[in-house]
Amino acid sequence: MVRSYWDLNELNDRLRQFMLTHTEDHAWARSGQPDLARAFRTDLRVVDDWHKLPFYDPGLSLELVRPNWMSEDAGKLSEEVVANLDEGATDHARSYGQNRSRP
Repeated sequence: MVRSYWDLNELNDRLRQFMLTHTEDHAWARSGQPDLARAFRTDLRVVDDWHKLPFYDPGLSLELVRPNWMSEDAGKLSEEVVANLDEGATDHARSYGQNRSRP
């Protein structure tokens, strides 16, 4: 019944692609390198790529999904990247707004 409502293979592939795409971002975010512009770009890209995925995830117990289900790992990666970059990204956005000349 579960598989008749959700394409779990496709969703897991999307989650895996998210992980592959953002693993390097995760490592960089954890390094604490103070590149605020990169923090801003990376934060936005991760949030944009992640925000659609939970809508497709039925939130089923692990007993009902594949043994290598990526939802929990992908969610954790997203949360950690955003937590590590959010302050720098916000600082970059604020400084950009403060330095723009007004017409």
